[in-house]
Amino acid sequence: MKKRKRMRASVWEYQGEFLVELGDLATSCQIVERRWYLLENSIKNSFMNLKELLTVKTSLRDYDWELQFFTQIRHATIRVLSPDPQSGPEGYPYMLLTTYGETDETFDKVVHWCADRGIGAVLNPTDEGEDYLFTYGMLWNYKYRGEFYSEWVHERENTAVAEKMVVRQITSSYWPEIPRKIFREFLMQQGIVRPKVCVFSQSPEADPELAISLASIGNPPAQEHTQILEAFSWFFPRHYGLVLVSEEEIGSSYFEDV
Repeated sequence: MKKRKRMRASVWEYQGEFLVELGDLATSCQIVERRWYLLENSIKNSFMNLKELLTVKTSLRDYDWELQFFTQIRHATIRVLSPDPQSGPEGYPYMLLTTYGETDETFDKVVHWCADRGIGAVLNPTDEGEDYLFTYGMLWNYKYRGEFYSEWVHERENTAVAEKMVVRQITSSYWPEIPRKIFREFLMQQGIVRPKVCVFSQSPEADPELAISLASIGNPPAQEHTQILEAFSWFFPRHYGLVLVSEEEIGSSYFEDV
């Protein structure tokens, strides 16, 4: 099977002044290293509150800024600018939120509301842009896992070997029923009646990827695959890898209905 580019963020470990991609470290080591990384950076960057973070120029908002922002925004109070979701540039619905002026709602409450309805969120929108845009996948990841961005913890259970790949069972912890239903309804609106998927990885230690059957979505031409994956990725957390494959590459028996 040809190697495909993954639409996911890499997992990183901080060592001195270098970022090194994690390979085959044990799960416990991954967790310890991540906690140490967060501790080092909170000390290094003199932790800022939300108001201070939002004054940082957009060009200077790096990975460390985002980590601090995620920590602070979960405790924030906000105001909903419009009672109804507004359509974003890609056509997806967003709730428009602001941290300025009188605030009467908790951000946490709004996130849970959006996560149950297939809606993203835009923080402090202006004509020039916004302070942050949360995709629907980020919001449901927060609801079910308590964080906007997660790292994979590899499990060896509920797997089967197909050729040289490892096929994993699609559990509710991987893909909860509400987000799964919302993605299924979105596909049906596009005329895709019975989409099929499976989760696989190249090895037990490799990150899982959600494979979407090309045949089940109408066998779109190859030049459209990147655009399709970008559209689908809005419905999933940032660390999820998505690929379009023919069922024969993995085995049609491993695919199941969305």
